[in-house]
Amino acid sequence: VQDVVRCQLMLLAAATAAVAFVSEQLVHTLEAVAVSFGWSELFIGIIIVAIVGNAAEHSSAIIMAYKNKMNVSVEIAVGSTLQIAMFVAPLLVLISLFFETSMPLVFTLPELVAMATAVLLTIVITNDGDTNWFEGLTLLIAYVIMGIGFFLFDTRLFTDIADSAPAVCRKKVRRLLTPAFYNRRFYTGRTAMPSRSRRR
Repeated sequence: VQDVVRCQLMLLAAATAAVAFVSEQLVHTLEAVAVSFGWSELFIGIIIVAIVGNAAEHSSAIIMAYKNKMNVSVEIAVGSTLQIAMFVAPLLVLISLFFETSMPLVFTLPELVAMATAVLLTIVITNDGDTNWFEGLTLLIAYVIMGIGFFLFDTRLFTDIADSAPAVCRKKVRRLLTPAFYNRRFYTGRTAMPSRSRRR
């Protein structure tokens, strides 16, 4: 039994090392892919890398759903998301403090809208404990819509539009498009609205 356990641990370590090597190669090719296909780094990071990196979990969830084990399928999908949101992302932020370039956990407005929509759809669909093909189709359509939105979303396009606007509008648009705006607003407590002059 110990030999079997040792062999399984060695196989798991080898698979982990292989995944780490492939992930490193994938990260280095993102810039070339973005230039070749004209994709933004936001679209590649949220859609392409998420699909490729979680291919094993996606296939396991589909196989379990095909075998009519919906509880296991939902647990795989939701558990993977919770693992990334509550463990991997905070851990990366803490580890980045020991490097020259830190990784602030600051999201832009489209990312916040996508996360809120995903959480809301998950709660609505899994709340009654019953699923059907229409709810699955709803999730797929929502994912396609989000993918199209991230594909079309380009910060440079909105910046060019802001350059042709008046100075006041230009300043507001640029503040909304930069993560530094959210960093100042949510992490320094600058949320007070400007006071209005009272009418006599």
